[in-house]
Amino acid sequence: MQTAADVLAELESLGTEQNRKVYRRHGVQNDLYGVSYASLNALKKKIKINHDIARDLWKSGNHDARVLATMIADPKQADESLLESWTHDLGNYVITDAVSSYIGQTRFTREKMEAWTKSDDEWIGTIGWNLLGHLAMKDQSLPDDFFLPYIEIIERTIHDRKNRIRHAIGLEAGIPAHRICGRKAQKCPKKIYSGGRSGRLGRTIRRRLSCLLHRGPRYASVTESDRNLIIGFPTFYSPVVRDI
Repeated sequence: MQTAADVLAELESLGTEQNRKVYRRHGVQNDLYGVSYASLNALKKKIKINHDIARDLWKSGNHDARVLATMIADPKQADESLLESWTHDLGNYVITDAVSSYIGQTRFTREKMEAWTKSDDEWIGTIGWNLLGHLAMKDQSLPDDFFLPYIEIIERTIHDRKNRIRHAIGLEAGIPAHRICGRKAQKCPKKIYSGGRSGRLGRTIRRRLSCLLHRGPRYASVTESDRNLIIGFPTFYSPVVRDI
C-alpha cells in the first residue's frame, strides 16, 4: 500500500531546478521540489482520492506535496479543523488557489465564501472571492439576485483591498458580474469593470473581459498593460505556473 513517504519520494524525483525557479518567481518561499502540474495531475490519477495521504502530505510543509494534497483529499471528509489548519498555512497565491479549488468541492463553499469575502487577510480574502466565482459558475440553484450585493461591494471596495484580494475580485468576482449581466459585459454598468474609468479602458473591458475571466486560449493575447488596466493594479497572475 502506498504511503505519504512513498509519494514524497516520488515528488522529489519529479522536481526540476527550472520549475523551482518558476515557483519562486510566483512567491513560493517554503520547501519545494519543483514538480510540474502535468506530473501532479498524473499522480492524482494514480493515487485517486486518499484523504489520509492528503493530510500527511500537507503536514510535510512541502509546497508540491500540499498542492497534491488538495487534489487527492476527499471533499466529503472536509471539516472545520482541516480547513482551519490548511488556511492557517497559506503564504502564496499558488497554494491559495489550490486550496480554493478544494473547498469549492465541499459543503463549506457558501459558508466560507460569505465569511471570507469580508476578511482583510490577503489569502483568506482571496479564497472567499475565488469561492464566489466558483458559486456563480457552478451553483445554478442560486439566483442572479444573490450576487447583486457583491457587485456593490466590488464597486465600493476593490481599490482599497490588498493586492491579491483585488486580483481575486477582478478575475473571479467578475464572473458573477458577467452572469448577472447576461454574460455580456457591454450591457453592464461600466464602473463595475473599470472603477468609473472610460475611454480606451472601457473599450478594452468590453472587448477582452470575457477571455480574462475564463482564462481561455485568448488570454495570452491580452497585453500586460491591458491586464493591469482591467483590474486597476499590477496583476501577479501568469498562466506559466499552470503550464509547467
